[in-house]
Amino acid sequence: MCIRTLRVRWKGKFQKKKVILIKLKLLIVDDEPIICQGLMQTVPWNQIGVEVVGSAFDGEEALKMIKENRVDLVLSDVKMPVMDGLSLSEHLHNHFPHIKILIISGYGEFEYAKRAIQYGVKDYLLKPVDIDELMKIISDIQAEMILEKKNEFRSILRQVEYWSITGKDTQLTHIPVKDHLSSRYCLIGSEIRDFSETVMPLHETEQQILKNKWVSLFEENLIEEGILAASVFISENRLVTCCKFSEEEQPDFHILGKIVKNVERQLEKPIYLCLSSCFQSLNEINNYFLELLTALKAHPYMNRTVYTAKEILPTLGPKILDSDMFEKGLKKVWENDEVQLQQFAEDLFTHFKENKWSLEDVVTALKQLEKKLLSEFQVIRKSSRVNQINVTVYNSYNQIKKVFLEDLKEYVSYRQSIVNDGQRWLVKKAIAYINEHYSSDLKATEIADVINVSPNYFSQLIKQETGKHFNDYLHDVRVTKAKSLLKETPYRIFEVSEMVGYKDYKYFVQIFKRVTKLTPTQYRNIAADAISTTLHV
Repeated sequence: MCIRTLRVRWKGKFQKKKVILIKLKLLIVDDEPIICQGLMQTVPWNQIGVEVVGSAFDGEEALKMIKENRVDLVLSDVKMPVMDGLSLSEHLHNHFPHIKILIISGYGEFEYAKRAIQYGVKDYLLKPVDIDELMKIISDIQAEMILEKKNEFRSILRQVEYWSITGKDTQLTHIPVKDHLSSRYCLIGSEIRDFSETVMPLHETEQQILKNKWVSLFEENLIEEGILAASVFISENRLVTCCKFSEEEQPDFHILGKIVKNVERQLEKPIYLCLSSCFQSLNEINNYFLELLTALKAHPYMNRTVYTAKEILPTLGPKILDSDMFEKGLKKVWENDEVQLQQFAEDLFTHFKENKWSLEDVVTALKQLEKKLLSEFQVIRKSSRVNQINVTVYNSYNQIKKVFLEDLKEYVSYRQSIVNDGQRWLVKKAIAYINEHYSSDLKATEIADVINVSPNYFSQLIKQETGKHFNDYLHDVRVTKAKSLLKETPYRIFEVSEMVGYKDYKYFVQIFKRVTKLTPTQYRNIAADAISTTLHV
């Protein structure tokens, strides 16, 4: 090579990135020392987050340096003595697959360099080197590595979530033996406050748009602060984010508080964050995932938007409901006084908050209370709203208190309704009429006329007796009849639809699937397989 090959073309158009998430260690390999020196001194490596760790004059020397130093990127000439650029690329591809390779070649070596693609070479440049082109290629490599890292984080988080739910040990995949990009990690759990009131009323499509926006805003704001992050939803309103910090960095409360404000402003919803402790390797993530889930229980009584697991875990422990308060509360409920019901709920939840109860513990206590309260009223107990609470959706004391009060009021209403045997007789008569005329175009007004009450009063009676609104109860009756017909008769599905009272076939399929989680065809096939299996046995 002659000295003029040191010439570079640099138009100076490359702009410095605001944030460099991936900082690379570069090794330059060329048999001409002046070429190595020129590349080291001419290219503005710092502007693109690259540190030149040294230079080597052939492939064998390069391999020795790679074994002794962290190297993420190799910039190599093609023709060199001892071990040329292609042989070096092949060896790195087989033994150091994490290292990215760029080849420099002269015009006469162009076809030769192209063959290096099969060895995982990311790109090749012609001499003289165009610095703008080189910097653009490295920028693209960094972007590709960021995407790979984010996908790796998401895959690991999903595996850890599966492990936490099932309790089954799983061998985490996609975790590198040695992480060349970071030595510090942290998990962040976030939720939207009062989710059941601020998000659940939205249409399902709007909810999904909001959640997608939430992930994008959160990750983008973290990235703007130089924090590589990727997130997955582990429940309807719980986002877990895996963050990577460089060796010098660590979670900063001021920065995270600023991120929360930015996300809240753009999302137009209040959120809060909980941070796990930092850890050195992704192989440790299971323990810190459980730590985060445990610490998230503290958010209802926290006065801060951002808090850490480390400061919360010592305060968490088993909670026991005061027995005197419990018994006095039951007495108030049995007195059927709505004002006293409200006061009982207020006193109960004041106790929960003052004693720092987690929402999980609150729901457990309420279930025990309702079990005793409703022991004689199985119909109401089955429709208990407290039993169906998801604490990431109803994620505040006030939201759960409202659900609990609904259960108490329904209990009082039901208890009052059964005092009068005549009311029970009316309900039984109405249900008998529904079971007899389900295939016709039944209306609540028609049944109310049959039992000689107002439509509104009939609606209250059927809800008190069955725990369901009239239309939902009628759907259940019709679907039950349809299941028998699908299982025991050869009628086609549209015929079954008409026989149970649905003139619109598509509407029947929609209702059947909503009730059974299966289409009529799927149900018939499963039923047929079950019968066939029984006969063969």
